[in-house]
Amino acid sequence: MGLLYLCRSQRVMNTVNAAYQRPPRELAAVELLFAIGDFDEEWSQFFTRRNQGRAARKTRRPNLLLTQEAS
Repeated sequence: MGLLYLCRSQRVMNTVNAAYQRPPRELAAVELLFAIGDFDEEWSQFFTRRNQGRAARKTRRPNLLLTQEAS
């Protein structure tokens, strides 16, 4: 079982980390996979990678208009 938190501010990240350090009794006995991340940073990186991929595809395959005579 795991928990993933994507937060939008350092204050929220601190609160989530503090809560993880003192889980409820029901969760204390369960081995949890825990991950926390900055949502804004992750989203920004996603868009950067996506835009780079789109730009690379455009440069690999230029849009050439071939007339029937040329083909």
